[in-house]
Amino acid sequence: QEMVQENVLLNQQNREHAARLQEMNTQLESLLGQKTDRIARDEALIGAAQEAFFHVPAPLVGVDDNGMVVLANGCALELWPAALPGSELAEALPADLAACLLSEAAAAPLPLEIGGRRYLGQRQRIDSRSGGTGWLLTFMPMTPAEPTLPLQAAGTGSPPRLH
Repeated sequence: QEMVQENVLLNQQNREHAARLQEMNTQLESLLGQKTDRIARDEALIGAAQEAFFHVPAPLVGVDDNGMVVLANGCALELWPAALPGSELAEALPADLAACLLSEAAAAPLPLEIGGRRYLGQRQRIDSRSGGTGWLLTFMPMTPAEPTLPLQAAGTGSPPRLH
């Protein structure tokens, strides 16, 4: 008699535990579905942002604090095909341009001539929430009528010519 009662009690506890486990499993599956949906949405957003970045009509290059290229858009890759993510900036861009843009002199916009076109080169500090830090190098095309800044190449009266 006592064993029968104990078996009934154990069976009831088993059913209760199984029901709780099933409920927890359902909640976890729902949470997993939500997270999967969010990841898919975030991947689509990242893809759209990368595509928009690639098509910006001015050369843009992202560089980490160690001088490694982390991203470059289409206009930048047209000028410097070696500026692929993972390459060293000093090897991907002309060394004089890389040194110039990473120097303290680049704190202000720099007039540059690259491949026969005039640009206003500038760097902006990037401190991401993920802990990555570096620089965004921008090269804004200048029209011939725009004035140049007083930066001079090796004592000449013209902006540095870089190829």
